[in-house]
Amino acid sequence: MKPALPQMLADALIALSQGDFSYRMPRRMDRGDDDALAFFFNAIAEEIERIVEETRQRERRLDEMAERLSEALIRVAEGDFTVEVPRDGRGDSIDVLIFLVNNTIAELGALVEERAKRAEREQRILNQVIEERTNLFEESIENFRLLFEASPVALVISRWSDGKIVDINKKAAQIFEARRDGKDHWYRDFWVNDGDRARLLDALQNDGELEEFEAQLRRQSGEAFWCSLSARIVHFAGERHVLVGARDISEQKKLEAQLREMATTDPLTGALNRRKIFEIVRENIDRAHRYARPLSIAMLDLDHFKSINDNYGHGFGDIVLRGVVEEVRKNLRSTDYVGRYGGEEVLLVFPETHLDEAKLVTERIRTAIACCQFRAGDVEVSLSLSGGIASLLPNEPLDDLLRRADNALYLAKANGRNRIIVG
Repeated sequence: MKPALPQMLADALIALSQGDFSYRMPRRMDRGDDDALAFFFNAIAEEIERIVEETRQRERRLDEMAERLSEALIRVAEGDFTVEVPRDGRGDSIDVLIFLVNNTIAELGALVEERAKRAEREQRILNQVIEERTNLFEESIENFRLLFEASPVALVISRWSDGKIVDINKKAAQIFEARRDGKDHWYRDFWVNDGDRARLLDALQNDGELEEFEAQLRRQSGEAFWCSLSARIVHFAGERHVLVGARDISEQKKLEAQLREMATTDPLTGALNRRKIFEIVRENIDRAHRYARPLSIAMLDLDHFKSINDNYGHGFGDIVLRGVVEEVRKNLRSTDYVGRYGGEEVLLVFPETHLDEAKLVTERIRTAIACCQFRAGDVEVSLSLSGGIASLLPNEPLDDLLRRADNALYLAKANGRNRIIVG
């Protein structure tokens, strides 16, 4: 018959298993067996408490740095390139990342400033060309033709009444990929949205001229692209026309889209970052409460992920995280969202979804992850995940919904892992 575990030690072990890492066994200081047992248990408990506290500090630091990066990138997306993320000078990968982000922001600021100066120069040239052309038109059609053709800015003349193209210069023909001998057959179809032309004409009707009007136009090949337009009203043979200068800003629009993505995306996994996924949850909770619609969420956490980092390094751990998020995306529906909640935890949002349907999707994800092999070089590992699901209750706030999902996740871990539990 196995010897019984001392009750005092059993109580201490239960306290540790429930997360009370500050628990210590009382000592008698008599150097007896019980006192020695308490001494060794307390030493182990102190070491565990130290490790847990260091891990929590690191997670808090990661969350703090992620928040700073997110706020900085949002400011950059809003056009503020003076922002600089504070560094703590530790010299680790997080500090290096912030250093690289600061350098990137500075370089983007210099690039945007240079482009703004160039655009300003081009705008000045355009304004000068338009002004000179308007003044000289009545004096010499030939002189106007020379200026029109020589302009470094794409110029298009269209009839006010119906939008028919009257003439385009060489630069415009290049931008729009147009055959100049076919201009008489090019009738208004360079606007992607006819409503944009209506808005431009309304502005011209009020002010007579217009600067920096952004719209999508279409090349003759059918490709849509973004342009910044300057326009003014001119008259030919007593009929009102519109003279438009066009500047291709497709690259600028791509840069703006990239900045918006950087401000809402987790750079490691490509999932939504914590700020964005919380914003989506709040929006969907408001909508669900307002229209009495279903909403479910799931909290997922990789099982024994720390051992992967310990055994193979954080670099391989990052590869596994990216692979897991990719596999999660494959098994989500187009209406669902995935965001990195923190560390190896991800948060799934299922709009317009009842609990049973959300559980089917989450179980599908759990099964898919369990069947995956994650590789890097000669290293190959498999792993599982645990999850907690909760469906929104009437008038339930965000914190309560998250707490229920998190508690369900805790139960999934406590009951053997590799399972999904409903909260």
